[in-house]
Amino acid sequence: QQKKFLMSMVREHLSLIKGIADKQRPNTLSEKDVTDMSADEICFEFVKVDDSIHYQQADTAHREKLRLNSVIIESCGSKVANRKRYGGGGYNIDKELAHDVGDTVGDTVG
Repeated sequence: QQKKFLMSMVREHLSLIKGIADKQRPNTLSEKDVTDMSADEICFEFVKVDDSIHYQQADTAHREKLRLNSVIIESCGSKVANRKRYGGGGYNIDKELAHDVGDTVGDTVG
């Protein structure tokens, strides 16, 4: 019985907020001027969504997802890795080109 009463009070309060947001009812909940605010801004003003447990859980999950994505991106690196990192010799493009061409770097053809 108490729960039904409380739910009816919550429903009535949310109906009032919706009426204020739709500009159909005057703002009797606070002294704040809401004439220049959008319906969403008015709802955020009177319904503190960011204080709810559900919002905090969703926000925490979203932030963790962003953190994990940034860790994955950072693990890929931002530079080309050389073979020294993995215990081999470093990659030398000049030696590779000389080997492919059959020429030594620095020699001129002509």
